[in-house]
Amino acid sequence: MVSGHSGSVACGYGISLPSLENVEEEDLFVVTTGDDFCIKGWKISINDGSIEESFTYKLPGRALVLDILIIPSDECRKDQHWPLIVYGGDDGNTYIMSSADGKEYNLTFKLSGHQDWITSLSFCIEGNSLWLLSCAKTEDRSIVVWEAQEDSSSINKEKIWVEKTRLGEVGGNREGFFNCKFGPAGDKIVAVSYQGGLHLWHNENGSWVPQPVVSGHFDEVADISWDRTG
Repeated sequence: MVSGHSGSVACGYGISLPSLENVEEEDLFVVTTGDDFCIKGWKISINDGSIEESFTYKLPGRALVLDILIIPSDECRKDQHWPLIVYGGDDGNTYIMSSADGKEYNLTFKLSGHQDWITSLSFCIEGNSLWLLSCAKTEDRSIVVWEAQEDSSSINKEKIWVEKTRLGEVGGNREGFFNCKFGPAGDKIVAVSYQGGLHLWHNENGSWVPQPVVSGHFDEVADISWDRTG
């Protein structure tokens, strides 16, 4: 048992990384958030099971959701060898953190696009494009698609995050969306609302077009039969 947060743990996320001691082995990199307003990083050795705290970052508010992304080497700066960490706060903002050594993470971006606490985040790499998806439990009833674009004013050609698209619905779904994720190929977005409804969009030539989803009946069921083909 590892002594970590001083309060209850709100969420955690883990990915495998090449071991710093042996490139042929992998370690588990785990990030957790708690009610103590901290984000903590942990390195877990798959070889011997040892756990080492990598970093602690004090937050201005409570982090409710997390996501982690390893950027391919040709998509990041030479000093960027550790995953990006994104977390959603109870202030409606999305925060992106980066590190050069895994021991000290710094806040690099603050994205303001929602009116209430963030309920879900999802990274996606599609070709040379880097995307981030966010949704919130709020009456704005929206899902925001963020894109990392090259800053033309930056000498080092660093990237900035811009709001690319805003998805959602008008009326009905008063409490907003509970979760949203990119599809494996990055060309689809699926979301679930607090009332249990499913929502699906497909990227067609740069436009996110709503798609039909699985739904039930609106009246009594008259008959039922199994599909003979399974």
